[in-house]
Amino acid sequence: MKEVVTFVNRGALAERDDSVELGNPGAGRFRVCDLVIESNVHLPELKESGKDQDRGPQEDRFDCRFQVLEPGEGFKGEVNWFRRWSTEGSGVWLNFGMRDEDYLLRFPGHGDFLISRDGSEVQCCPLPGTPASTIRHLFLDQVIPLILSRREPLVLHASAVLTPQGAIAFVGKSGQGKSTMAASFGQIGCPLISDDYLVLRKTALRKTAQRNPTLRKAGANWIAIPSYPGVRLWPRSSDGIFSALPETMEIAHYTEKRRVSDLNLLPFAEVQSSLRGVYFLADSGEEGVPSGPTIVLSNPREAFMKLVACTFNLDVRDRVLLRKQFDAIAQLRSSLPCFRLEYAREFSALPALRQLILDHQTRNESWM
Repeated sequence: MKEVVTFVNRGALAERDDSVELGNPGAGRFRVCDLVIESNVHLPELKESGKDQDRGPQEDRFDCRFQVLEPGEGFKGEVNWFRRWSTEGSGVWLNFGMRDEDYLLRFPGHGDFLISRDGSEVQCCPLPGTPASTIRHLFLDQVIPLILSRREPLVLHASAVLTPQGAIAFVGKSGQGKSTMAASFGQIGCPLISDDYLVLRKTALRKTAQRNPTLRKAGANWIAIPSYPGVRLWPRSSDGIFSALPETMEIAHYTEKRRVSDLNLLPFAEVQSSLRGVYFLADSGEEGVPSGPTIVLSNPREAFMKLVACTFNLDVRDRVLLRKQFDAIAQLRSSLPCFRLEYAREFSALPALRQLILDHQTRNESWM
C-alpha cells in the first residue's frame, strides 16, 4: 500500500511550540472503533471513554495503553526489518520491523512506535522537535488501523457514510478522493462513519437489530464501526466543498492537509450500521474514465483484488491471519455488491455524483 505524503518546509520546525507535554492533565482514556485507549497524552480528536452499557464500567478497563516517551533517537537494539511503505517521490514513509517480540514501526524523520505483539501496549519515541499534532496523527491514522488489523475481521483503506438506505464505503488508495466523497455526503446530512480506515465486522443481525434500529433492515450481516469525527482535506478541497471556509485543525507539520471536524458541517454516526455497498474509486489518471459519473458492477475477481490491495495488515508474514483476512474478503465480496465508481475530478460535479449514488442505492434495495 502506498501512502502519498506532501512535505512542507521543515526549516520552521524549530520555531514551533507544539511539543508533547508528558503527564498532561488532559490525558486519560479515549475511544476509537470500540477500542479503549489509555494514553499519557491528551487525544483531542477522540471521544473520552466513560461508562458503556455494552462494555461495563470503564474505570479499570482498556484495550491499549499508549505512552509517549521523551524525545530521542528511536528504540535501540537489533531489528528484523520485513516491510516498507513508500511515498511517491519522497522515498520510504514507514518501515516495519520486529524488535525481540514487539513490532517496530519507524517513520523516518518523525519517530518510532513500538507495539506489543497483541497490540495492547504502544510506546512512541518521537525524534526531537516532532510536534504533538504529528505524533497524534501517526498514532491515530497510521498505527491504530494496523493494530486493529490484528483484532478485527477487516480494516479497509476506506471512507464511509450513513445514507438513508444504510452505510456505503468508498474504497481506494491515498489521493483517490475518499475524504472528499465523505465530506461531500456530510454536507447533505449523511453522517460520517470513517474518513480513512473502516472497520468491518460480520455479525448476526438478529442479535443486534433489537439494540440498534439502524440495523433492522434486512441485509448482509456486515457492520460498519464508526471511527472518530472529522475528515482530512487539502485546502483546495475545502474551498470546493464548503460554501464558507470551516474551522480546521492541523494534522501534522509535514502536510498542508487540515482536519475538518465541525459536527454542524459534518455530522458523525455514533452507532454501528449495516454496510449496503462498496464503491471503488477509479484513479483519476486511469484511461477511459468518462466525463460523466458512471457506476459499473465489479466482477468478483476485480473486487477481491481491490479489497486485498486496500486491507490494512500489520504483519504480512502471518499466514494464519492472512488466510482469515482472505476468507473475510471473499465473504464480503460474495454477500455485498461492489461497484466501480468512475467520475471526473471536478468539485462542481459532486452534487450530481451524490445523487447518482443515492438513487443507485434506492433502486437496488433488492440487493439486501
